[in-house]
Amino acid sequence: MKLSLRAKQIAALILVVVAVIVFIRLVIAMTPSRTVEPLSKYYGLTGDTAKLIINTNESEGKAIVAEKNGYIDVDTASTLVSRIYPDTGDDFVVYTDPDSVYVYTPDELTYTQNGEEKSAKIAPVVKGEDGTRYISTELLQSFFDMRVNVSENPGRIVIFSDDKTSFEYRDSKKETAVRVDANIKSNVLENAKKGTKLYVLGESEEKDFIKVLTEDGVIGYAKLNTLGDVKQEKLSFKRKNDSEIYTSVKRDSKVVLAWHQVTNATANGNLSGYLNGVKGVNVLSPTWFAVMNQEGDLSSIADESYVNLAHSMGMEVWPIVNDFNTDINFADIYGTESGRKALIANIMYFIREYDLDGINIDFEKVTAKLSPDYTQFIRELSVKMRAAGKVLSVDTYIPTEYTAYFDRTEIATVADYLVIMAYDEHYAGSSTAGSVSTVSWVKKGIKNSLELVPEEKLIVGLPFYTRLWRVGKDSLKSEALSMDGGLNAVSNAGKTPTWSEKSCQYVAKWKDGGDTMKIWLEEERSIAAKLDEVSKDAPNCSGVAFWKLGLERDAVWDAVTKWVNNKN
Repeated sequence: MKLSLRAKQIAALILVVVAVIVFIRLVIAMTPSRTVEPLSKYYGLTGDTAKLIINTNESEGKAIVAEKNGYIDVDTASTLVSRIYPDTGDDFVVYTDPDSVYVYTPDELTYTQNGEEKSAKIAPVVKGEDGTRYISTELLQSFFDMRVNVSENPGRIVIFSDDKTSFEYRDSKKETAVRVDANIKSNVLENAKKGTKLYVLGESEEKDFIKVLTEDGVIGYAKLNTLGDVKQEKLSFKRKNDSEIYTSVKRDSKVVLAWHQVTNATANGNLSGYLNGVKGVNVLSPTWFAVMNQEGDLSSIADESYVNLAHSMGMEVWPIVNDFNTDINFADIYGTESGRKALIANIMYFIREYDLDGINIDFEKVTAKLSPDYTQFIRELSVKMRAAGKVLSVDTYIPTEYTAYFDRTEIATVADYLVIMAYDEHYAGSSTAGSVSTVSWVKKGIKNSLELVPEEKLIVGLPFYTRLWRVGKDSLKSEALSMDGGLNAVSNAGKTPTWSEKSCQYVAKWKDGGDTMKIWLEEERSIAAKLDEVSKDAPNCSGVAFWKLGLERDAVWDAVTKWVNNKN
């Protein structure tokens, strides 16, 4: 059956309509979307909140843009500039450099530098909003050179601070749409002009698109054929290393420090007797000062004649300041600007009053929670000590897993010396009997310390005492003895100690009733072995220290002077 002319015409018309529809659909499919996606909606921004991007990575930190100024939260800022410290106790933001302590109050146009009031030029450099403290990016740049781009409507802050990494980028060859997703129908976030630098963040599932970042903080997808070849950008900033900006007050020769336990003011008069036979010591550290209350006051048994005698014998005096008072909540001191300031003022008062050459901070009650606050205290103290030309030495346990929270690297940077106490391998509270300090313990202490601190900042503390252990069936007790006390205990038991190559100490064991007595002795040979270990593992360290004066045998000083003569 043949189609009528009319039917043929209708069929032809249908074909044309279908072809037009197909064509239109093809055109629509191939036509890029020009619909603009608002950045505020894309990033989920409201009010003055801002998107924060650091070294091409989207940051989880908080940010705001206010009056054309960029601000980022203090916790995030402190990851960029390590010496920014959020003082939650007094609600300040503190920054410390080698010479100054800057204290900022949120939303104030004034701040203090070493206690002197200063004025911010345009806007508060620190803001408080919804319980969060923010620091301005301009202030960050003044502390630590970095590149910052701040954009408004909505707020975006792009920071480049990494000068170690090379960042990949491509220039746009023509106007290029940066889209929400990797397809041409996706909404447009920004139309990048010809020649715009687009940082490459990664490939996309669609091979003809890549993920990019614009310099003004837009993250999206761009077509590869609109971009030029990959280039590399490595940033260069005007910065000095810590070793260049943190100068130290140091002795020209090796330090040989003797801690001197003084329990009352009268005992200071016995110094000359303690020094009889002593050789090689050039620093005395008497136990004079202790933190006595929440206000940061110090108890003192300092003595002017003691200092004068030490100076007349060519010795410096760096007294101990300890934190052994268990009735004090040290969070109220370390964790507040007012508490740190008061404690530091008291330390500096006694330094001036007694013409001291330095100080030895022996704070052994610092917890993991208090560690950042304690480190800030040391930073701020270092500023005053450096200005006064006085030595700041800080004692610490040897680095172990359970003391890893101490920021030894930062403390060694800002202080003049870090003294590791390479003893108490076994102590009164130990669950097993053992040596106070084997040579391997000293080796471990040095090795672990040198992974964290410069060798030239290290002083190795060694023991002049031992422990006599009484091991019962269900009990373990010990008592600390001097070198002669330990040797006498062995002699009185009718025993002869034997040398242990493993611990590099004389050891002895005997029965006393139903108990076993054990001792690892300290004397001149064991100390010489430890000093040899210091020479091998830390030949360029700053010196050694001994706890404590009066527990040693005279012969020990021959080993010490031999070590000193080989080092100076």
